Amino acid sequence: MAINIIQDIPTTSPAYNEMVIVVEQDNATILNEDNYKFVFEVYIALSGTPIRFNVYPDIDNPTLGYLDIHRVLEPYIQAFLGDQIITGAAIGTADKSINYCRVEYGWSYIDSSGVYQETLNDLTGSTKYFWQASFDWYDFVDEINETTPFNTYLCNTTNGTSAEFLTNKKTKKVSITDNGFTQALTDVTTDIDYMEVKTYDSSNVLISTFQIATSVSPASFAARNVSLRSAPQSLNDYTGAFLAGAQPIITSSVAYYTIQLFENTPTAVSEILTFEIEESCRYNTKRLHFLNKLGGFDAFNFTKVNKTTTDINRKTYKTTPSRVSGSGYAYSYKDKANITYYVSKSEKMKLVSDWLTDEEHSWLLELVASQDIYLETTNAKGDVQYKPIEKVNQKSYVETTGNVDKLFNLEIEIEFSQLNYSQRA
Repeated sequence: MAINIIQDIPTTSPAYNEMVIVVEQDNATILNEDNYKFVFEVYIALSGTPIRFNVYPDIDNPTLGYLDIHRVLEPYIQAFLGDQIITGAAIGTADKSINYCRVEYGWSYIDSSGVYQETLNDLTGSTKYFWQASFDWYDFVDEINETTPFNTYLCNTTNGTSAEFLTNKKTKKVSITDNGFTQALTDVTTDIDYMEVKTYDSSNVLISTFQIATSVSPASFAARNVSLRSAPQSLNDYTGAFLAGAQPIITSSVAYYTIQLFENTPTAVSEILTFEIEESCRYNTKRLHFLNKLGGFDAFNFTKVNKTTTDINRKTYKTTPSRVSGSGYAYSYKDKANITYYVSKSEKMKLVSDWLTDEEHSWLLELVASQDIYLETTNAKGDVQYKPIEKVNQKSYVETTGNVDKLFNLEIEIEFSQLNYSQRA
């Protein structure tokens, strides 16, 4: 063999962090040929025309070549909010937020006769999976230097209750009318068989236990990233069969509830998430869903006063009215000198949260920095819809602690993605 993999990427990797592969050419004769290059051919979903990279040997380590492939993989995934899960399913695939690839390795050079030579697929790499996540630098460094990087986020019987959902907020505050979904990864698709919901009253007494089977086929690679109903209204909207329990899941007697994933034996294959139900306040609550850095969607309620501002942009041109007619030269009150031919309206909304804990404030930096945010709303027909937010108009985020700052909340201004237009002149 001429090509060896010195350092490979993990089997499951965040797509928005570096994914560096290092290979070695162990044939000195080939390596010393003129214009020698390593050839990396990346196959997305193992089919189609590969994306090819020709890489010169490293100047300090001439037997080695390396390539970061994450940039070429990013366009092949997209965020999944979860609202697409049908009412008859409690656990569905987080469609297109995970994908897979394979890399084939070879080389090329110009021989002594000046003829271009190449050898492709001298070595075929194993199948690799990548999902919609972007770890902060130091978190990434901690993970990539582990013996099994990103294993923390793989729900299976080996990891058991140590496996984490794709959220950094393990206890969430929700209203009984809230919608929302939570994502989870696995490397053993047959290990996620059902979700279990346990409801409790204000005295911490168990009210009911509900178990709902997954509708995801384990044969699908997409089953490695699943989305499950987790907010109260989303759970109550489920219309399919139960392994245990029956609708309604969340009632007015429930003070909080927990969600956990299981394999059929039964063995827990995830941590426990807790959802605390809060009463609606006198203000009109605004609920934002945002893509977090782990590649899943979180949601947060802004329960204090909110205000909407509409910015109006006008474009005009000057005109001279036609006043001549058969009866002479006429003047009219309705004559226009300037005509407005274009009007667009963009909305901004100021949101204020309730008082926050240190943990909540730290976590909400993921909201402020997120590039994929939606406002949960209800249209005129009563259907739940999600309005896209272009950005949060905030350029900095000041760390706060209860010991120093006492009580604090979060005020942000969001700007909607869509423009509205008036009639044209």
